[in-house]
Amino acid sequence: MKNVLRTAALAATGTALVLAGTACGYAQSDPEKAVQAMIQALVDGDGEKVCDWTLGSDGKPVEGQERTTCLESVDVFPDEKSRDAAREEYKKMTANGADVETDDDRATLTYTVNDDTKWVVEMKQLEGRWYFVESHS
Repeated sequence: MKNVLRTAALAATGTALVLAGTACGYAQSDPEKAVQAMIQALVDGDGEKVCDWTLGSDGKPVEGQERTTCLESVDVFPDEKSRDAAREEYKKMTANGADVETDDDRATLTYTVNDDTKWVVEMKQLEGRWYFVESHS
């Protein structure tokens, strides 16, 4: 779990979000908006929201010790300067949106960072809401 969030955080460190107005209810039915909302919460240091968007090892929303671990892993930006830099990088990276492939209750979002680098985010839908599963470059 910690590695999954760290992977997301590493991607977010150079790639965090500036999408104002993404509301949780609005993001629930769209995997790309769900990613945006989760990364916005990560950049803002809002552990509760990040963990609300994250699935645990059992494939269910994190709770108990996994939620505690999730909350401890969230604050990855030491200061506002690094948060601002992450927001700008994510803004650039997501300017063209993601290639989204869905298969029933799963979605794979691929963001092209540059010619050599892609950021892939895996999402899963439970009861009409999209959750973060993992990400990698």
